[in-house]
Amino acid sequence: MLIILIKICANIGRNFENTNYFVIFAPVIIEDMNRKDLNKLIDAIADDHSGSRTMVIPVFSDGTIDSKLDQNKFDPEHLPIIATKDLVLFPGMTMPLTVGRSKSLKALEHARKNSSYIGIFLQATDSEEPEEKDLYRIGCIADIVKVLEMPDGNKSVILQGRHIARLDKMVDEVPYLNGSVSLVDELRPEKGNRKMKATLSLIKDDLKEMMTCADNNLPPELAFALTNFQDQTQSLTAFLCSSFPMAPEERQSLIES
Repeated sequence: MLIILIKICANIGRNFENTNYFVIFAPVIIEDMNRKDLNKLIDAIADDHSGSRTMVIPVFSDGTIDSKLDQNKFDPEHLPIIATKDLVLFPGMTMPLTVGRSKSLKALEHARKNSSYIGIFLQATDSEEPEEKDLYRIGCIADIVKVLEMPDGNKSVILQGRHIARLDKMVDEVPYLNGSVSLVDELRPEKGNRKMKATLSLIKDDLKEMMTCADNNLPPELAFALTNFQDQTQSLTAFLCSSFPMAPEERQSLIES
């Protein structure tokens, strides 16, 4: 876990100078929000996530990430999969995704119809018709929070990451990507580990200082968000992996760490 955090800091430092995003959404703690406000927030994320240079900071919950899956929604032998070009989803994070390709739309509809989870895997190639060989093997099992129809026929879907998964094999590629997956368990430090707590405190201080010194468009709310993490190593790691500017390939290397 510490190695992952160090790699995150290295990626952040390298990519700050290349940041030119318009930030449309700052992190909030969703556990204290009522249903009406949460629905408005989700609609705002989906509606605004349209520009190619838009950066959306993920929604996160205040507390330990619950990676326990509902077995009624999870069939490890037949998981509908969406191949993404730039989204690497981490457990506990809630992020928007625009879905437009035929197979992805069919995978989404199958998951919605059957109230099942969906797999989110980053592409390793630029193929417009991705196959098994075009995908990274490590991805994330996700809940479909909400789907909005877009005027151009695409769909904007809000996803919540639940658990890291390994793609063992692709069962079907028509009419949509359908894979057999296995769960990947994350190593977690003991709760209350003093050494890890001290390390996290130093990392948070360094990140907040880096944000004030760097010439970037990142909002001050990021620094505020960092203060909400105590010794929640897994939550902080997922938040940093999702929030700070870096190439999709770099995020992928982190989820595989």
